[in-house]
Amino acid sequence: MNGSRTESPGTGARWRTPGLRSAPLLAGICLGPGSGGFSATVTPSSDAAPRLRNLRQALLDLHKALLDSERVGYEATVGPIASPHHFLRLLSGDPWFAWLQPLSRLIVTLDETLDRRIPPTPDEASHLLQQVRQMLVASEEGHGFPRSYFEALQRDPDVVFAHSRVALLLR
Repeated sequence: MNGSRTESPGTGARWRTPGLRSAPLLAGICLGPGSGGFSATVTPSSDAAPRLRNLRQALLDLHKALLDSERVGYEATVGPIASPHHFLRLLSGDPWFAWLQPLSRLIVTLDETLDRRIPPTPDEASHLLQQVRQMLVASEEGHGFPRSYFEALQRDPDVVFAHSRVALLLR
């Protein structure tokens, strides 16, 4: 192959072929112009990462609405939370807030997926969307997350609004 491999700050490796535009290296293989007659271009998932980023933000907003709602209930029942440090200790160890941990873990999974060097595939995005759909099912008869989520939706309009924003992204 004619040309040379170069590094541009912040852009990664590229093949430079005289008279042709450069094409990015994908896993050490160049599939652009000047690569032995191959002219196909491989692109990672086109809209998986932006969609997951939007979903992540909506889930963070829902999580905050749920935390605020639970905090109000806790303080009305048990007493004031003295400091942010005290609130953090309650979030990580008090049974009152334990039902929120699966949602927290799901948000962490989204963060880890979005922080990888390789963008999420459409299949990975689909799987994550399905996990969110399955988690955000409220149930009056259930227990654990579904029951507590149902109760939060019944008592707090901010939770309902945050839920509706997530639901729109799951369509």
